[in-house]
Amino acid sequence: MWLVANHPNRSRAHLSTSKYPKPAEILAAREAAGLTQEQAAELAMLGAQSRWAEYENGTRRIDPARWALFLHRAGIERLPWKPTS
Repeated sequence: MWLVANHPNRSRAHLSTSKYPKPAEILAAREAAGLTQEQAAELAMLGAQSRWAEYENGTRRIDPARWALFLHRAGIERLPWKPTS
């Protein structure tokens, strides 16, 4: 993937790294849930275990929405939900 440096929406510099979990956090969450990488990938609705491995080894960042989905489906953290009136 190549980026056009002079376009403000093409740079990754504007992304806050604080919303992305660190690889060690991803590994710790999976292990705490007692899951294999394959099981974690399935909960996160990934097509392959290899993608989960990339999250754990730091070669790829997990999307915050996918991370929240994994935490919810693994029973680690509930997604916030407010009923509509």
